[in-house]
Amino acid sequence: MALTLIRHPPVYNPRGLCYGQYEIPLDRNVFADHVSKIKGELEVRAKEIGDLPLRVISSPSNRCRILAEKVFTESEITYDSRIKELNFGAWEGQPWDNISHKDVTAWSHDFVKQAPPEGESWIDLAERIDVVLSETQEKPEFHWVWLTHGGPIRTVFCLLSNKDLRDGFNWRVDLGMVCGAENFAHYLQSHQ
Repeated sequence: MALTLIRHPPVYNPRGLCYGQYEIPLDRNVFADHVSKIKGELEVRAKEIGDLPLRVISSPSNRCRILAEKVFTESEITYDSRIKELNFGAWEGQPWDNISHKDVTAWSHDFVKQAPPEGESWIDLAERIDVVLSETQEKPEFHWVWLTHGGPIRTVFCLLSNKDLRDGFNWRVDLGMVCGAENFAHYLQSHQ
């Protein structure tokens, strides 16, 4: 299976908002540079994996959708809400400084099983990512590209390596990164 994971580029967030599924604009000052970088990395990736038909799946979040439409101008793009970021519920769109430190601390001690108020846990996220990953694995004749977020990418890494979900936050997943799923061990070692 050829699976390429792309994390959206940086967002414009001067107020320090919590933005799991909250719509927040891309940082226009660096967006064009990231588009060029991602296109270049995808050309290298295509040479690595050969001539497989492309299937592009994007989170419908604007920060992924806009990137997908800039990078894949000649490809059909499927928008799939199952690869959206973790839902932070009542915290979405709130400045992190305004969210109860006690609540954030409690959540951070067991973020795998515990959800933010009205949100979802990482187990919830993993369940929806696992379904899409299984669908992807059922069709290995394609080069799959996912344009998504840090949480889903960490989840894919955990699922493919049989690691505990808690381990996912030990890995740096840079904004604008491009990584082949079969190369994620190397990527993670070089980005710790």
